Amino acid sequence: MKIFKVIVALKTPSPEGMKADFRDRSKDIFDAADFFNNKFARWNKRLFITEIDNNKIDMLLIKEVSDDNTIISPLEIGVFSRFLYHNRKWQEYSRETSKLFTSIMFKEISRGEALKIVAESTVKSGDRDGVVELLEGGRTAGESGGESRRGAPDEIVYEKVEDGNSVADDGSRDTFSSGRHTSISDELAVKTFQFLLDTQYIGKSSPDKRKAADKIKAILTEWLER
Repeated sequence: MKIFKVIVALKTPSPEGMKADFRDRSKDIFDAADFFNNKFARWNKRLFITEIDNNKIDMLLIKEVSDDNTIISPLEIGVFSRFLYHNRKWQEYSRETSKLFTSIMFKEISRGEALKIVAESTVKSGDRDGVVELLEGGRTAGESGGESRRGAPDEIVYEKVEDGNSVADDGSRDTFSSGRHTSISDELAVKTFQFLLDTQYIGKSSPDKRKAADKIKAILTEWLER
């Protein structure tokens, strides 16, 4: 996990932009953050607005990475900027077409620093509890430990396996190619497939997740073609 403190301001403000007070359009900003967070899975990228001033926006960018050497740039928040520009008509604040913000600060910080910023933030909107949970449960670059599993669905519990075959409650045996008998709800099955899709390029197990997702999609394709 990598965490960044980000501060943005208008890149080339128009006359309207020079007079604008971002606090008067805070709902637009929170809508843009919500759109960003809904677009990117929680275990991939997340924005949390920490302060809105008259002409700048402070936020945290949290991104799960499979390689601690991954380079993260301000372009990561492009979806946030484009939402305001196109969906909330913030283009009136800029003198340049399709350009809205510039990054005053884009600094990688520690989990402790991020938690302190969240605790001191007076902003009421946003998923504060979810961000705190994510920060406390994740692993930042350079920290030891296994792969972060934040955002994974509930644990899938398999029944006892003997000699490669699962043993049902009545003592009978059901043989599967995986050698395991699963007993999960439809809802958990859907969550698990969504988890595979959203994290198929994240973590050391990403090749296995892509293979599993491809197998499921192949089965679904067969049903759609019937």
